[in-house]
Amino acid sequence: MGGESFLVELLELALQALEHDIPAIAQHLHQGDAKGAQRLLHALKGSAPLYCCVELVQQITTLDALSNTASAAELTPFWAHLAPGLAQVHEEICVYLGAVQPSGRAL
Repeated sequence: MGGESFLVELLELALQALEHDIPAIAQHLHQGDAKGAQRLLHALKGSAPLYCCVELVQQITTLDALSNTASAAELTPFWAHLAPGLAQVHEEICVYLGAVQPSGRAL
């Protein structure tokens, strides 16, 4: 375990989750489905430390906690603030993985 191949595998998993979860959370909130968004936010919180950004981890953790009781309408402004940071992480992972092994992924 370890080494660059392990890091690449880990980042590829994080990338897959972001590619699925970012649009899915937005869709759940748009449809008024706070519980659907909450399930994905909770999973996202589990992988958040991989992003190595304390502020982003705090935002994810806060939104996950809020999602336990808040409505989709109440969560939407917080998501609007968080989503660009997640998109930036997605882009940075793509750039890194592209330097290691080109994949052509886009969000």
